[in-house]
Amino acid sequence: MSATRHLKKRGQVYFARLHVPLPAQAVVGKKELVQSLRTTDIVEARRKLHRVLADMHAEIENAQLSPHTGTPEALLASAIEARGEVDAGIATALDAAASFDYSVDLLLEAEAKARGVDKDGHPLLSTAAVSTIRRAYKALAGPSLEEQRETYLKETAKRITAQTMADKRRRLEAFGEWFGNDRYCSELDRKKAGQYVTGVILQRTQGSAGEALSVTTMKKEVSDLRAWFDWLLVRGAVEANPFDRMSSLLKVSTRGKAPTRRPWT
Repeated sequence: MSATRHLKKRGQVYFARLHVPLPAQAVVGKKELVQSLRTTDIVEARRKLHRVLADMHAEIENAQLSPHTGTPEALLASAIEARGEVDAGIATALDAAASFDYSVDLLLEAEAKARGVDKDGHPLLSTAAVSTIRRAYKALAGPSLEEQRETYLKETAKRITAQTMADKRRRLEAFGEWFGNDRYCSELDRKKAGQYVTGVILQRTQGSAGEALSVTTMKKEVSDLRAWFDWLLVRGAVEANPFDRMSSLLKVSTRGKAPTRRPWT
């Protein structure tokens, strides 16, 4: 790992910096440890950095051993704070999830030592602890897919016609029923999005003869989904748009099609 990321320059003086993991932030009282290296020379700063970082790591390790970091209540408080940082653009959803998973691992390890484990090796948690941990997961994940959709439609309704809004709502609700309205948008990846496009949208039919939808109609549905996830992307709810470039999957089959009539030469 490059040491440069742990160096900060204020004026002409170099400082050491180290991010404090989520579980230890409540005890340390900071999100980042910063200490002056008392030098303006980059070579000397790098030489001093290793010793200072070692002391910082020791401080964080001691904080993580504190009983205040190993409770479901502390986990819930950390999840709420992390969600706020994601919404404010301070942290990415990916980084917040990684820190949260680490916090959960520490908690479960502590609970296993204190309470023991069941026949499958899982910690014996109280009903209250399980409930609090579930609340922490929901707090970090943010609003459900359905809640995000309703917020998006409410904002979008101000600039489109009633008929366009009705069509957009119908398409987004169809996706929600397929994927799960109570799930979170961050759970959707490109593989799952592709399955919806090829397994659902491409298979739609119309009329008594069961004719396939036109490519234009299908592309409108993908476009609505892509626009929604662009909205989520800008707000930091997802790391990437899973429906980006999915319209390329929408092609009309030419099997069994009569050849185009050509004029006599």
